[in-house]
Amino acid sequence: MLARSTLHLYRKAAFTLIEIIVSITILSTSLLAVFGVFRMCSSASVTSQRLTESVLLAEKLLVETTLEKNIRFQTKSGKEGFYDWQIKTSPSEIESLAVIEVTVIWHQQMNEKEYTLKSLLHIPPQYEG
Repeated sequence: MLARSTLHLYRKAAFTLIEIIVSITILSTSLLAVFGVFRMCSSASVTSQRLTESVLLAEKLLVETTLEKNIRFQTKSGKEGFYDWQIKTSPSEIESLAVIEVTVIWHQQMNEKEYTLKSLLHIPPQYEG
């Protein structure tokens, strides 16, 4: 009699095939959700890094342009690392002010991203004579 009750306890302690399949399904669904969150976080991190680098590049190009001795109204472009850039200098509606527009473009996940920095620059009047 003692052997039967012990055998009965062993049968109750085991999992059925249905319970195992359900637990594996729940675990796999949870893992898919976790990996999706990791992928989104990784993508957001790369986007943040690229945007920060583009802002720093735009500020550097703006400072270099403002330090030039003879500002000309023109458009320059170039490439630095992952980034393509364009500097457009044009006259403003106010005399002796120029508009400087620096645009930095990069590609991320098959999309083109861009950051534009605009500023005004005082140009002293040049007197002839």
